[in-house]
Amino acid sequence: MRKALKKLLFSQNWNSEDQEIPNLTIGNIVQVKYFYNLDYIFTCEGIIVAKKNKGYNRIITLQHITEKIKVIQNFNIFSPNIFTILKKAEIRYRRAKLYFLINKNK
Repeated sequence: MRKALKKLLFSQNWNSEDQEIPNLTIGNIVQVKYFYNLDYIFTCEGIIVAKKNKGYNRIITLQHITEKIKVIQNFNIFSPNIFTILKKAEIRYRRAKLYFLINKNK
């Protein structure tokens, strides 16, 4: 049952040629839903700290807080494991990378 559901979700939801990705910039607050271990859909919401590469190899670095711990994750935007990417808010920064947010203490 799970395998059939996974195949259905993969075939219907994500086709990198057809899927339109929102214009993601540094400082945007984004919600990413992704498949973990091909069984569960996890949601994480955080701020984009860095972007790397262009085209189909584009990677975003997302920082979010879970249980009072800062977590940093890299997501390949055109990966078939990504379910959806939603832009929640846009904050303008004048820096190319926001690594100073990572090193800040509470």
